[in-house]
This record gives sequence, structure tokens and C-alpha cells, in this order.
Amino acid sequence: MIRLIRIKGPAGGPAVVSICLVTPGGPSHGPGRLSARERAILAGRTTAGAKADFAAGRTAAHTLLGSGVEVLRAVDGRPIPSRDGRGMRGLSLSIGHSHGFGMAALVSDERWVVGVDIETRSSLTERLTRRILTAREKRRVARRPSRQRGRAAIEHWVLKEASLKTTGGGVAKLISAPGAAEVIRLSRRGWGRVTLSGVHPARVRLIQARGLTMAVVLRRR
Repeated sequence: MIRLIRIKGPAGGPAVVSICLVTPGGPSHGPGRLSARERAILAGRTTAGAKADFAAGRTAAHTLLGSGVEVLRAVDGRPIPSRDGRGMRGLSLSIGHSHGFGMAALVSDERWVVGVDIETRSSLTERLTRRILTAREKRRVARRPSRQRGRAAIEHWVLKEASLKTTGGGVAKLISAPGAAEVIRLSRRGWGRVTLSGVHPARVRLIQARGLTMAVVLRRR
């Protein structure tokens, strides 16, 4: 199933962030819409789960971008969209996936970069939580009732992952340098705030739907 979501941007940011969520199964979920080079990348994935994740993420991206598009990767991992062999300027695209679910977000404002992440898990292991949360984030999570702490840790995880996608890099960077992205203000109704390496403030939005935790991050170029 494919679900399109449009959310209002933060004050001073892009007017709208367009989001596509792809759930496992369904006629549109698969390699049929992929370009030849995207199919080659898909063929190189070594497990069924990795193939499903790639197809879901690309299906979400293609749905937002329209026909005749191709999404490859830059050296730093960020997706690069093109149509009929020509780069699509003035757009920022980000892709996330987890266990067959795919998510993509698109911003049509060249002043802003978007990053997204999606998680099907409801909590992190205690060891991983210790490694990826800063001291301030650990205090914030600890203030939550015990039954909610796992969800709070996941929320921080997706916000930090999505933040790193706006600068290039992913989970390896997040674990090796947990202070690289820090959630300053967490909001479950509107836009919160995160800092990247302490100097690049970004706006963040959490989305909860059908047991999924999703994050959208906007950073000014």
C-alpha cells in the first residue's frame, strides 16, 4: 500500500514537506518502476530483506518524483534524483526503510535539505541506547515512565539518523560520534529542534503511524 502525506513546514522553512510511505506487499511494491541501473543495484542486494527495503524506498521516491525518474546515490550516501538522465535541481530528497517499509520525503525549496528515517522497532537494546544518546538525551529519556522509555529511545534514534542524512553519513557515524547529532527539543505535535555537531541547528518532526516511528529533519543549506 502507498500512502501520501503532506505536512506543513516550520515557521521560516519550506511551506510543505511531501512524504510517501510504502508498506510491504501490493502491486506497486517491487522493481517494476525501477530504472535499469536501479535494478542492477537491487540485484546486488544479497538478502531478501535488503531487496525488499531497497524496492520499498525507491517506490516511495518514484511516487513523489513522478514518471521517468531514477534515484542513484552520491558518494556520501544521499539520494540523487534525475529525470531522463538530467539532474533534478531545486529539490531535496531523502529515503528511509525498515523491514520492508519504505519512506521518502521531498522538499521543493532549494534553501533546505531534508532527511528522513523510519523504524519498525519499539525500543533499542540497552547497550545501543547507551552508545547513541548524549547525557542530556539520557536524562530526557529517564524522565519518562518506565514503559515509555523504549519508545523515547527509538524517537531519538530516528531523529538523529534523519539528521545525519542531511549532511551525509548514517548509523556508523552516529554510533562512533554520538554527539554529532543531539536532540535539543523533542515535540510530538509540531516541530522540534536538533543540533548537528553543535553548530548546525535543524528542525525535526516526529510521525507515529501504525506502529511505525518516523522522523523528518529540515536543515538550511
